[in-house]
Amino acid sequence: MNSVKTQVVTSVVVTSVIVACALALGACTTNTPEKAPSSASDSASGSNVPAPVPNCSAPAQIPDIWVLEPMLVKQGKINSEMTKEQKEAVIREYIRAKNEQYTKCKKGKF
Repeated sequence: MNSVKTQVVTSVVVTSVIVACALALGACTTNTPEKAPSSASDSASGSNVPAPVPNCSAPAQIPDIWVLEPMLVKQGKINSEMTKEQKEAVIREYIRAKNEQYTKCKKGKF
């Protein structure tokens, strides 16, 4: 019975770490192809270099926002002197900012 509890706790911890890491990686990156050296004729003729393609990944849905607390403590955004309400406000602001970053990325404003 004890080993089952240990496995459940381990699963919860591993899942929390994965979610926190996914959010820490960011919601928007850009893949830009390497450009060949441009010449005067390229700029005059309207170069055929493709625009950067956004690679926007949706932020993960967080069933328990408190799994983000250790990451935000490590980043210095939450400290031990804060009340629970202050900590929750920082966590919710972090989630809001990630969602906004994703929305801007999807609109091509990365």
